[in-house]
Amino acid sequence: MSAAGTCAACGVEGDELKQCTSCEEVKYCDVACQRAHWPRHKKGCKKRAAEIKDSLLFKEHVREDCPICFLPMPISGHVTYRSCCGKWVCDGCMHGIIDGNDDGDNMLGDCPFCRAPSTVDVEVEMERVKARMEMNDPEAYHALGSAYWRGNMGLPKDRKMAIDLWFKAARLGHAYANCNIGIAYAQGIELKMDQKKAKHHLEIAAMRGDVKAKHYLGAMETSAGYSSRDSEITQRGLRLLAIAAKAGYEPSLQPIKTGYSKGYITKDEYATILRAYQKSKEEMMSDRRASGIDLYRN
Repeated sequence: MSAAGTCAACGVEGDELKQCTSCEEVKYCDVACQRAHWPRHKKGCKKRAAEIKDSLLFKEHVREDCPICFLPMPISGHVTYRSCCGKWVCDGCMHGIIDGNDDGDNMLGDCPFCRAPSTVDVEVEMERVKARMEMNDPEAYHALGSAYWRGNMGLPKDRKMAIDLWFKAARLGHAYANCNIGIAYAQGIELKMDQKKAKHHLEIAAMRGDVKAKHYLGAMETSAGYSSRDSEITQRGLRLLAIAAKAGYEPSLQPIKTGYSKGYITKDEYATILRAYQKSKEEMMSDRRASGIDLYRN
């Protein structure tokens, strides 16, 4: 590893050197120096890049909290995007402002975060979302894409438009957008089925901390491992599924149970995963949130 501020190829020192974006351990004057040094750097670079990638893939990220009740956000659904302030709010807090509102002329209540008036006017809602998009808010791009995907917010169902918006959100660093794109590639929905591209987007989402992406990527890896009888690939997949399960993602429990039955997961490991899953589910739930979920479900 070269010293900080020293070109790994020619030894020139300086403050304007460019860091290798793969391993983040060496620096170069320019592309010419980087290419000249590549034959010597290649092996170590790829090894270190793989280590960095795995450290992010298998990291148990801290889950985002609802900005109102400060409980961990539900992993899948039961949240509402507030275009007025760009915040996602859990259904429990949304139910709370409706349930506690006595104003007959404003049954939706004000935004629980910024107190802006709620609206059912599609044009007003779209103006708010577009204003957030002009600020390069990835949440706005993702939320509008999801609305087109489902045909919500008074919009027609347009999955091509949804995919385009998700790509824009992903370029701005939105993990869940990458997850949605990966699933679309994996299932051939609106995008040509491509498992390599699916894995690429799911890996980006997983490294950014998305629990669903860790689940889907883990399921892909585990399936590939079972098919090829490659225990190393299987174990990698089960590690990802275990992280998702411990975060409270219920769909990960069945493949974890299968891994246990096949002998890849020990009894103690299985019990630890189940206890962590239950703990996460309890942390994500409250009486008000349960009421809100039931209200929006019905």
